[in-house]
Amino acid sequence: MDLAKLMNCPSGTCVRGHLLRLGLSLAFFLVLASCSPRSIVVGQQFGGSAVLPGSLSNGPLTLNKILQARQNLSSDQLRSALRQLLGDSGISKEDKREASYVLARLLQTTNSQDDLKEALTLFDTAKQLSSLKELSQWHISEVAAALGQEKVVRKTLESLRAEAATPEKRAEAEYGLAQSFLRTSENDKAQAAFKKIKQDYPQTEYGTGADYYLGEMAVTKGQSQNGNGAPQSVKEGILLFNQYLRLSPTGHFAYTILDRLRPLLTSNPTNFTSEDFDLYGQAAYAQEKWKQALELWQKSKRARVMESAMCWVKLGATERARATLLAAIKRNPGDYRYALVGNEIANRLRTPDALKFWRQVLAAKPQNSDAAIWNIAKRSPAPASIAAYKELLNRNPHSAYAPESQWWIFWDMVQHKKGKDLLPLIHVADSAAQRYGTARAAPRFLFWAGKICEKTGSAKQAESFYRKTNNLYPSDYYGFRSLARIAAIHKTPTPYGWGRLNLDPRLASWTWPDPRALDNRLANVASEPFWELVRLGEYQESLDLVPAQDPELKPWLYTRLNQPRQTITEAVKNLPAGGPTSDIIWQYAYPLLYAKEIQSNCRDKRKVDNCLAHAFVREESYYNRFAVSSSKAIGLTQVMPGTAYGVAKRLHISVSNASAFFDPALNLQLGIDYFSLCLSRFHDNPVLAVASYNGGAGSVRTWLNKQGADDLDAFVESIPFRETRDYVRKVFRSYWTYYTIYKKM
Repeated sequence: MDLAKLMNCPSGTCVRGHLLRLGLSLAFFLVLASCSPRSIVVGQQFGGSAVLPGSLSNGPLTLNKILQARQNLSSDQLRSALRQLLGDSGISKEDKREASYVLARLLQTTNSQDDLKEALTLFDTAKQLSSLKELSQWHISEVAAALGQEKVVRKTLESLRAEAATPEKRAEAEYGLAQSFLRTSENDKAQAAFKKIKQDYPQTEYGTGADYYLGEMAVTKGQSQNGNGAPQSVKEGILLFNQYLRLSPTGHFAYTILDRLRPLLTSNPTNFTSEDFDLYGQAAYAQEKWKQALELWQKSKRARVMESAMCWVKLGATERARATLLAAIKRNPGDYRYALVGNEIANRLRTPDALKFWRQVLAAKPQNSDAAIWNIAKRSPAPASIAAYKELLNRNPHSAYAPESQWWIFWDMVQHKKGKDLLPLIHVADSAAQRYGTARAAPRFLFWAGKICEKTGSAKQAESFYRKTNNLYPSDYYGFRSLARIAAIHKTPTPYGWGRLNLDPRLASWTWPDPRALDNRLANVASEPFWELVRLGEYQESLDLVPAQDPELKPWLYTRLNQPRQTITEAVKNLPAGGPTSDIIWQYAYPLLYAKEIQSNCRDKRKVDNCLAHAFVREESYYNRFAVSSSKAIGLTQVMPGTAYGVAKRLHISVSNASAFFDPALNLQLGIDYFSLCLSRFHDNPVLAVASYNGGAGSVRTWLNKQGADDLDAFVESIPFRETRDYVRKVFRSYWTYYTIYKKM
């Protein structure tokens, strides 16, 4: 393998940041990662000058004007504006350095050698600003590597190494220097450098990366030699590859190593032990290379039966996977992974077959039988299901499945008792809530203790349970339902019932709020690279530097990158204890995106509550307009293509192909119209409509015939589809959360 040729990768791409995140970076061998110690993104070629919008073409052009308009500028417009500004002799030194950085980052994304050369010069200017110095130096090393200017690369990296504030930064610079030696075929220097990194930073990602490079050099050297030293060199390389795989079996170099070893495994199998084949199988398994893992394990003396069962199910050989799993349990009854593999198999079977399968698993006698019993119970009709739940609790009262098992036993008793016979269940529910206080079932138990009190005429005791539920779980579905029941007891109005909660029309102009730290910090970025990048609109790069102590900053950066799912996910991680408020972090977690379009469509379909529409859009797609589910539901409202075509036809909307349904305006129109139809089918009952939107109208009618809708709380608990049951709870939790956040705004 021509290592030097692979190292010379001016057209490669890397993710900015550390080159060697164990299992996450260094993608696709040297072509992607080794052109520099950090990253270089190479992509489209920009055109010439572009027409600037009026906000920039009228009056003097300033950097602040450009930065304020940046979100609405095309790449060509931004490039033209920055060039024009940098051509102004009156520009201040600071503005020149900042503008140089932004333009250089833009030029860095092109395939043009001229652009890269210009970027090199611009970064040299930008590095004179203290807040951009280190960042610019890393980018200089990237661009210089892409241009083949290794002297510049090394000079820059030597400077970064000398000024490194942490051992990690020093290791990163040394790693980049070692890569530079490889690109110029100075293999002895590269080898010495990687050995030093391995010695000085053995517990770091760079030490692990050094194992790969040293292994590759050793194998390459051995294959190029004809003398007696060749086999030994190859063996040294194999040992280094093995060390890498043990430390980073999911790293991108791991697959490169397996691919590199493939011909050696065939031509020189005596160089490899049974333990080697086992290790390579584990690496292939970790990378989800199921067939390759099976082939490698066949040559190993160690049986990987449980893993092999997973491989077979992933390869679609369900029957063989089933037989292999049962053999694995009998071989090692204590292997808890049987539940994971079993679920994969069961998900591919019809309910009767899955039930039979889990009974076979239980008959194989795994030491921890909870998962098998749980899966039997939830697929069995009553009373067999209740008997299984009781068996699970008897075998292991502390099982992870215990709270839900106790719940279904309790709910069965609620369903079959009346009047005073319900009274003992109050204590059952209260005790379970205390026993399983951190489980999802805990607020459910407390709420139903209150409901039973209500049913048996103990309003005061019911209110006590409801208040406890709301105090302990204020942002939970049952916390909100408790507020509604308290209001019902006192016969007072409540926003937390099943009524309509339309948001104020003025909220149609809602936009993402800025984090509180923003204004103060941008006024004085000082020497802080993070705030400098934020000021310049370099949001993607700033993600690597975001201060961990401020929970608002990372979600906000995702808003600037137009990534609502990541915004919501990151915000939810940092929600404070207590109920929802209008605080910024809650708005990030429950945004009012597409508020104008949602309000407009809800106004046209008068039955649809815009607050509820936001709730189901959030839960369906997290406002990701390109979302596609495993069942092929599309877009913001996750409408099925067949349904979308049907609604479009009824509304006389011409749709050329299914990709049109990703358009937010069309998707919202069709999804909200369909939800309006769901409401009409069930007499404007929002609970039944939400259940129908997820589970289908036919299913809801079947459940109504069995359960009735006199008590909607009981109806929700009795929905037999877990997905639909959870969906209804999630949508209404979001519904009441939205109202609580925005009711006073």
